[in-house]
Amino acid sequence: MFVLSFSYKTSSAKDRECFCFDEEKTEQFLKRLASCGIHEIVYLFTCNRMEVYAVGDACKTLEVLCDFSGAPLGKMKSMVMIFEGKAAIRHLFRVTGGFESMVVGEDEILGQVKTAYFFSKERGFTGYELNTVFQSAIKDAKRIKTETLLSRSSVSVASLAASYCKNFKPGRKTALVIGASGETGRTTLRNLLSYGEFEIFAAVRRSPVHEPGVTTVDYSRRYEYTDRADIIISATKSPHFTVVKDLFLENCKTQKPRLFVDLSAVHDIDPEIADIPETALITIDDFEEIARSNSEKKVDALHLAEQILDSELDSLYKELSFHRYLNKYPEQLEKNHAFLGFLYKFRDTSNSEEFDSFLGVMERAVKNGDSFPVF
Repeated sequence: MFVLSFSYKTSSAKDRECFCFDEEKTEQFLKRLASCGIHEIVYLFTCNRMEVYAVGDACKTLEVLCDFSGAPLGKMKSMVMIFEGKAAIRHLFRVTGGFESMVVGEDEILGQVKTAYFFSKERGFTGYELNTVFQSAIKDAKRIKTETLLSRSSVSVASLAASYCKNFKPGRKTALVIGASGETGRTTLRNLLSYGEFEIFAAVRRSPVHEPGVTTVDYSRRYEYTDRADIIISATKSPHFTVVKDLFLENCKTQKPRLFVDLSAVHDIDPEIADIPETALITIDDFEEIARSNSEKKVDALHLAEQILDSELDSLYKELSFHRYLNKYPEQLEKNHAFLGFLYKFRDTSNSEEFDSFLGVMERAVKNGDSFPVF
């Protein structure tokens, strides 16, 4: 198993936007990789990362990824982080548990990992290894959420954005949320509502927003409402700008301080908006320092969460090693129930290093011509 990782630590949202695939294109990408000998694949794309978890050739996968997305291979090589074997498994656990998030312990990543995993599983792109590893990572993340304060003391990007908007100016404010029917937009909207000082308009293409205190407007009329708004938030997966500077100025009748908040991984708001007088624009990338400061407050919870992660990883490593050993000597173990029983007991009482070491000794003995152990 390996993982190709492009995250906010090594790349900007603009660098990663070429990897933003819809469901149809994601399935095409998985099929392309499968045709190249990569038989287990999970593709994860969030606001802060794009990762490919797979079994096979990591370098070949990176080449296919760049060819498929149109990204320059040379540039991407300088940004990608590649983890293999146990390092890849540990990375997945850390991502799913919220350790690698911009806001440590945030809740959204667990749901995003589950969605990515089940998308591949339901289409036949996972096997024993990824199924076992992803299910264990999801179990571990749920345990961390239940047994520590890491998630309960977390602040997601959506809540950080809402807090920033609250402090934009004193008193009651008008906010236009574009893409409020999506996960990030919906969470941001609910955080705004919790402050009780916003008049909120939600611009959507299809499904209306059923939240008390929110007025749903058609996406096509969004520019009408940008004039009324003090704050314009956009969180869509659109491949195009949802707010363009020239069109905004054409519809803007009132000059006043405005805040634009771009929460899309593929930027929604025209960067030239920031050039308009009395206008501020913040993006996903701008939250990194805020998130880092917040993360420093969670040291104690993080320590306990790390202990849980290490314990779950140790159990998983033993499970994977045992599975490989059973598949390597099925006939011998089938005939030797006493030795097989000993292996189960030794697995349960040893740590993963001790168990791997013992299995390694057994394999070398058989390879050197010794008879298979008989108990």
